[in-house]
Amino acid sequence: MHKMIVAASISLFLASCQDGEKGGAKTRPTETGSAVLTTDWPLSKEQAQSLQKEEAAKRRLNIVSPLDLGNNVQLDMVFVPPGTFPMGNSKVRTNPPRLVKISRGFFISTREITWTQFLQVFPEAKLNRMAKDTLLHERKKNKDWGEYSARISWQYADGFCSELARLKGAKSRLPTDAEWEYACRAGTACDYGQWSSIDRSKAHVGTSVNDEGQTFNYERASRSPGGKYAPNFWNIHDMMGVEEEWCQDRYTDLLDVGGKASVDPFVKPIWGCLNVIRGGSWIRAKTVFDRDGDSARSCGIRLLVELAP
Repeated sequence: MHKMIVAASISLFLASCQDGEKGGAKTRPTETGSAVLTTDWPLSKEQAQSLQKEEAAKRRLNIVSPLDLGNNVQLDMVFVPPGTFPMGNSKVRTNPPRLVKISRGFFISTREITWTQFLQVFPEAKLNRMAKDTLLHERKKNKDWGEYSARISWQYADGFCSELARLKGAKSRLPTDAEWEYACRAGTACDYGQWSSIDRSKAHVGTSVNDEGQTFNYERASRSPGGKYAPNFWNIHDMMGVEEEWCQDRYTDLLDVGGKASVDPFVKPIWGCLNVIRGGSWIRAKTVFDRDGDSARSCGIRLLVELAP
């Protein structure tokens, strides 16, 4: 496949989705400093998985690797290869289109962190009253509550990652805004990852109205354990649906991209700020391009582990 060179002013680019729809057009090269970023995206499923396999082989890594949390609790992590992709969408004001380079591969959890996994790392005794009430409600409502995604504040999500890093020596953290979108899309260009539309046959999502006023005509879902739907091209489950997910970044709806590409973008969080939230949920559907921010909402955790240079 020849190189497709894309500008930061890109809108939607040509792509084949699983359900057959396509996006916009190719554009010019994009410079970041003295470098020119290019991308091969969109990728077919075979191309995305081939890239993943080749990069893992270069580093002598297993594509899927379990992380032992102790007491027979483990967390499956999957390798995501480095690459450059056209982030954002001209239809989403808070996520303008630009080329972004993810310079290093990383491991990311194949599912959102469950309550069993969370409590194995972060003691219940350290939770505040509101978090304990959420957990108590989960225990009363669901017999298999431990398999449900942990809904928690950004501070506790960040604390979980930090505590895991201390216990295991892993460079664990929440994914950045850019890493989340890159991992979620896995080489694709459609509004919902590998799909141009979404419903409950594809992901655990609920009724929503999009920015154009279009109503998705399917029943509101209810909370459910993750991992029941097919994964994306990189074998990651539920980045569309189940729970919205925290990212590491501070949220701003005025990203200073200036028409330029960027390498590993990250907006450092500060105390009391809004933090980035990504993904749809069991309550409502969202596209892979939509961004939101909050400081008090309870959301899911997607663990990322950095790799050495």
